[in-house]
Amino acid sequence: MGYTETELEDSLKSEPKTPILGKGIKGKEANELVDRISDLPDHIIAQILSFLETEEANMYCEIVALQTFSDLSLFVHYQWTMLEDLTLFVLLDWIKMLNFDISVPTLRNLHLQLKNVGNSYKKKHDVIINTPNLESLSIEDDSFAQYLVKNLARVSNVDVNYDASILFRNVAPKHINRLLELLKGVSATQLLTLHWSTVDVLGSALPLSYTWPTYPYLTTLIMHLDSFSGWACFLKLLNSAPRLELLFLDLVSGSLLGMITCFYWHEGLNDVSSDDDDSDDLDDELYEWTPPDSVSACLLGHLELIGIQHFKGNKDELKVVEYILNKTRALQCIMIGYDPDYRNEEVVKKLMTFSRASKTCDIQIYQRVGYKIDSPNDVSIGG
Repeated sequence: MGYTETELEDSLKSEPKTPILGKGIKGKEANELVDRISDLPDHIIAQILSFLETEEANMYCEIVALQTFSDLSLFVHYQWTMLEDLTLFVLLDWIKMLNFDISVPTLRNLHLQLKNVGNSYKKKHDVIINTPNLESLSIEDDSFAQYLVKNLARVSNVDVNYDASILFRNVAPKHINRLLELLKGVSATQLLTLHWSTVDVLGSALPLSYTWPTYPYLTTLIMHLDSFSGWACFLKLLNSAPRLELLFLDLVSGSLLGMITCFYWHEGLNDVSSDDDDSDDLDDELYEWTPPDSVSACLLGHLELIGIQHFKGNKDELKVVEYILNKTRALQCIMIGYDPDYRNEEVVKKLMTFSRASKTCDIQIYQRVGYKIDSPNDVSIGG
């Protein structure tokens, strides 16, 4: 139901007025500075926002997410005919429980950032994303929220940074399940970017039996690997993307979890455990490269371009490159960013001698390679 301007004005006058307090604001000045909007019922706020331009509505949503109370419930399901871009940033240090319902039919781009401060990650946070026209989704989350993703048949660009470094090596099954459910909900995407932190959590799933998502339309995968997430996780994702055409791997140990794990492996302290959880020691063989029994469908038919950044020339990396060259039939080019601090000319010569399933495949060695995303259908790799 709509509201006339008179009804909205009367509602504003009748609502209690919350003072806006800040440093240096007191007395009469505080009484004059009041936040009238936040005290209004949701349906009134919805009607007000329907009169705003898209940028103004987006700005207000960001403010709402930052200024609400200890039990935060934000229902972004207003009938905004022009709302296409939405950014939500939430600090969770004082929030006991977060409930988001983001249901906007016209939304095309959503960037959601949930930032844990203190122990808020131990609370239960729920996020519903019901946006049938969404094309781009970016999630940065170290709160371990549980996502219910619905109606994302048109999503084409997904970027997930699901950070569990605060748990060190003790990622619980519930955290793994939450991430896998989120990734299943975006299975229609054409472009998928998984950061070190995300792949770390997926690496924790390897010793256990989990159902992995499949990506029937995925053509571009950008993946950050470290010692903890391992090559077995890489193979799982290759098997999940039968139509993959472009693959970019960043091999630097970029996450805190990966760097700590590498330290303990280097120092021989594999028996480190947490007081909060009982975890088995890391299985070195699980995270090493082991050639699979069957070849991924994307290697046999579609994969044309591969970029590898922060290549160091170690044993596993050489085996992976050799395997990819031996099995990828349609490969046109593999670009390798060989870290100059590790560069060995004997390794370079060895790379050039690997046999190739594709007669037209070119191996290019640079100090650094990178990628550029213009659209989900227009991603390039260069050195």
